[in-house]
Amino acid sequence: MKDRSWEKEEVYAPMITQTQACLLVPMAVSNKQVLKQADCRNAFCHGVLPEDEIVIVRPLAGCPVSKPGTYWKFDKTLYGLCQSPLHWFNRISESFRAIGLQSCPNAPCLFHGTMIPGQPPVYVGLYVDDFVYFSASDEVERKFE
Repeated sequence: MKDRSWEKEEVYAPMITQTQACLLVPMAVSNKQVLKQADCRNAFCHGVLPEDEIVIVRPLAGCPVSKPGTYWKFDKTLYGLCQSPLHWFNRISESFRAIGLQSCPNAPCLFHGTMIPGQPPVYVGLYVDDFVYFSASDEVERKFE
């Protein structure tokens, strides 16, 4: 019998809504800026599995790296695990907080913060591994990039 205890827990990552994304466009325009878009390649390979979450898989038959009857224990998430987007969201949120960005209380995928004292804030909208961002300062945008 398969252990499906993870199904009872939260496994999905929050995502920016269309309304929230549309809010960023007029904010950028009012600051005479262009909303920029970026993508994090291989995002799901950067998420780290928590210690209380164990994923074990059997390699495909005929795998040249593994002996028959062996199993692999994952240390990182992969694209196919349903928890991967949530682990990625937690990882990128930590990184954003480390550079001084905060998420909005009612919109966890909208981040803002002042990266350079005395300069305008940067605004970021996160949709899984894609994000849009802008700041009224080109210098702040360069630092964010």
